[in-house]
Amino acid sequence: MLIIFSGLPGTGKTSIARALASDLQAVYLRVDTIEKVMLSCQAIKTRDDIGPAGYDTARAVALDNLRLGRWVILDSVNSVSLSRENYHETARDADVSWLDVWVVCSDKEEHRQRVEQRKGNSPDIQLPDWQAVKNREFEPWSDRQSENLLQVDTARHSPGECIAQIKAQLRSRAG
Repeated sequence: MLIIFSGLPGTGKTSIARALASDLQAVYLRVDTIEKVMLSCQAIKTRDDIGPAGYDTARAVALDNLRLGRWVILDSVNSVSLSRENYHETARDADVSWLDVWVVCSDKEEHRQRVEQRKGNSPDIQLPDWQAVKNREFEPWSDRQSENLLQVDTARHSPGECIAQIKAQLRSRAG
């Protein structure tokens, strides 16, 4: 199973993805972490120079683990339709099913406060400010992509409730 987390920074995506990975004992891959390592190698000077390489690296590592029979959780903003389709192709290549989990915070003021007050999980990762988050384009899911989509709202539900929703969706797909 490939579980693909998407959502703007500050929605709670990483907290939920990490907790779920721990609970399911799944492989956890965070594109921000991969990109941080790429930047530290100094072959790439800025985050803009990375392009799709972080996502492509995550897909390759995910495919290796899926082929070993491991569940994989991918954590990234994943705002572009092409990246979501590429993740779906990775699942198809491994002959496994997938679930897209779109994490949103429907309360804009709450979302702004989270972005402005949060501390990063790694001191080396530059967090975007509220203006950068607001300006981020987020392409809608296509009809074909949305068939395996679950949206969770962290303004209305606690992280534990969001995880319970995801696990319920996974159980309903298994049954």
